[in-house]
Amino acid sequence: MRRFEWNEEEMEQLLQQLPRVMDERSKEAVYERLSANLQRKRIKTFAIPSIASAAALLLFIVLGSSFMSRHEVEEKVSKNAEDRAIVMEMASSNQEEKGVSEPSAAIPSRVVNGTSEQNVVVFGIPDLHAQHVIPVSIFVDKNGKSYREQFEKAKSVLNEAEWGLSESLLDSLTIVEFNDDGRLTVQIPSDHAVFRGGTAGEEMFLESIEETFRWNGIKEVAFLTDDKKGVQLSHTAWLDSLTIEKTNRGYFLYQLDPTHPVFLTPTNESFPNIQSALNKMDDPADSLLRPAIPKNVKIEAVRINGDEATVQFSNTLQLANTPENLWMLEAILLTAKEFGFKSVVFTGGNVEQIGPYTFHTKISVPLAPNPMPLH
Repeated sequence: MRRFEWNEEEMEQLLQQLPRVMDERSKEAVYERLSANLQRKRIKTFAIPSIASAAALLLFIVLGSSFMSRHEVEEKVSKNAEDRAIVMEMASSNQEEKGVSEPSAAIPSRVVNGTSEQNVVVFGIPDLHAQHVIPVSIFVDKNGKSYREQFEKAKSVLNEAEWGLSESLLDSLTIVEFNDDGRLTVQIPSDHAVFRGGTAGEEMFLESIEETFRWNGIKEVAFLTDDKKGVQLSHTAWLDSLTIEKTNRGYFLYQLDPTHPVFLTPTNESFPNIQSALNKMDDPADSLLRPAIPKNVKIEAVRINGDEATVQFSNTLQLANTPENLWMLEAILLTAKEFGFKSVVFTGGNVEQIGPYTFHTKISVPLAPNPMPLH
């Protein structure tokens, strides 16, 4: 067959002679047509219902590589629609999974309860931004060893980097004397990092001392520097000892990022009563912290009966068995411990149990926060 070699002007004239063809279908109708084609095999058939279609087909053959076939276009559009449908289905599935409550066994508790078969040693460790001191509990065997020996053993298994925390400022600190009257003496080497830091480093060091030893009932920590009495902190003061004051604090959540553990972290401020502490726990002023009590959760009342506190959630809530709600209860339990309560009863919330905590039942306050490492 002879090859037609038309110039640009002849092609333009040919196009002008073709009848005008319009597709009056809506975009929705076209899309439905393309989607329906995905459900059956494509049968490559060509019909020539009119002279206009025949002319269009002839023009398509002439232009060849200059135009994409209608079949190819249809396949691309259909493939894109299919891909979008798959992505939307996956997104919908992920969204549904977020709303599903987790089984309590899958949610890591952030407290050590009083029935633990091991002793715990608590260390106050600064966060990675050196803004907050976070209490971390290390399990040690109940084998009759002294607190000093337990302290040294627990110190050897600290893994701050893995937990998303700063290096402990107590690594090179040694307990040289421990008295049953609540007084403890520690030895600080002269090359300790606190002597090379500024004011912020000294404050973190002293806060780490307080947070570490208050959990063991220590009321005063005396200092030695290379066997000499006292410690000279150039930006703070010369200290013979540090009195550990009683604090009444609430708790927030700290987590460096989703690849690191969540920690219950005490507030920097102390409160006059448990109600005021709970009121603060839904609004941390620091961007590094998250609320321990979600904004949508309302505590309607806190009733005090001796050393027992009853925390009543709003009955308009539907509390679910989620990590956030479990950690909320544990933050409240730790806050109650700060104020000297021995037990807490949770009511309301249209729920019977969250994690191991049964509502309308007396729950003992925890022994300590943040057991590590997580198992």
